[in-house]
Amino acid sequence: MLYEQQQLQNHIMMLDLTNKKADGSDSIEEEKHENVDLSSMSLDSLPNPSLNLATICKLDLSNNNLQLKSLPNSIGCLTKLKVLNAAGNLLASLPKTIENCRCLEELNANFNKLSMIPDTIGHELVNLKKLTVNSNKLMFLPHSISQLTSLTSLDARLNNLRSLPEDLENLINLQVLNVSQNFQYLETLPYSIGLLISLVELDLSYNRITSLPDSMGCLRKLQKLSVDGNPLVSPRWRWLSKVCTRLRST
Repeated sequence: MLYEQQQLQNHIMMLDLTNKKADGSDSIEEEKHENVDLSSMSLDSLPNPSLNLATICKLDLSNNNLQLKSLPNSIGCLTKLKVLNAAGNLLASLPKTIENCRCLEELNANFNKLSMIPDTIGHELVNLKKLTVNSNKLMFLPHSISQLTSLTSLDARLNNLRSLPEDLENLINLQVLNVSQNFQYLETLPYSIGLLISLVELDLSYNRITSLPDSMGCLRKLQKLSVDGNPLVSPRWRWLSKVCTRLRST
């Protein structure tokens, strides 16, 4: 533990020093603190170094040996943050202030204990392109998630999802959707899932889905569809094969 603490202090000192000129004055180059890597350091809370938070573009907090249980509200001060990796910790929730990270493009919170995502996330994170929250305890995705019009990839597999938001059609740039392995929970799909005009890959495997909505016949860009491990009882492919001419797997 002492070694890890010293390693952390050295790491923070290095970050601080990179923002100093040779004459000791502060650098005006915002790029100096673009990437901050605090992964795999057994942190149970975030350090408070004298960093200019407004210059951080990428923050890696992943795999802190299941010690990190929460993110501070000050995460909202990272106004230029584009990539946040908090995978492999014990986070039970994300602070509401994360909505202030309006430049955020990638959010990875895999392998945590998340039971919810802030409901306002879709109203504020308008630049978010990739949302990865697999292997958590989510029962629902917030309805506002359908407002993430820049989103291209959503991975919510291995959760406890009971349903998906009704108005998915607003996700006009979504190319990859993975809601597989929600096992005993996810039984139905909204009609709007077939209105995802940019969808290329859809993984619905290992749920309790008994039928696919007819709207899925509109998925003209779909190339990969996985439905293994579902108790499907309705005819599956007669209508789908007419439009998904490039479908590669089922």
